[in-house]
Amino acid sequence: MKNGLTATGKVFGALAAAILVGLLLQPSHPAHTPTAVVAKINHAFAAALADPFVKAQLGRNSVVAVGQPVEDFRAFLGAEETRFNAIIQAGHIQ
Repeated sequence: MKNGLTATGKVFGALAAAILVGLLLQPSHPAHTPTAVVAKINHAFAAALADPFVKAQLGRNSVVAVGQPVEDFRAFLGAEETRFNAIIQAGHIQ
């Protein structure tokens, strides 16, 4: 480590990544999951993630669970896609 940078920091610069786990359903197409069902599943997951026992068990593995509205998760995924597309283009990655 030199000047506070690891070898990874030298290669990737400001790139940071985290492990992301999410449940993806498709409410927008009639053949897929209805919006009401998506809302019910999202509510159930949010309740489970808010449970102190679940939080403690996940925390034992350094997992920070974040439940959020479907629209927020969709926006987050869109922003991540935009961010990583820019990195891929700048690095001429194919």
